[in-house]
Amino acid sequence: MKRITKKFLENQVKNLNLITGNKTEPYCRDENGDFQTNPEVYKLDSGYGGFSLAQMCKGGGERDVLYTGKVGNRELSNAISYYMAGIRDEQYKQQEAEAETKRKEELNHA
Repeated sequence: MKRITKKFLENQVKNLNLITGNKTEPYCRDENGDFQTNPEVYKLDSGYGGFSLAQMCKGGGERDVLYTGKVGNRELSNAISYYMAGIRDEQYKQQEAEAETKRKEELNHA
């Protein structure tokens, strides 16, 4: 089996942020040069010898998205993959619903 590295997990998190339309960095600087959180951004959190997927909250702080706690690299990688598949599935369903609505509107105006 292929080894799951921290870099691999970081790339998964970056891709997750890209498919959800989020920024890729959890923090930015405001006009005064102070750090601010980028709400909704996913990030890799580490501790106790493992990792978890966290999401930045508005006003600071973060939440454990998958409720896994800190787990091994492979377990987290699999969980992130499943989470991203669910997001893509919902995006596809939304696109299909929008396309169907547009088709119905075109038929009604024809």
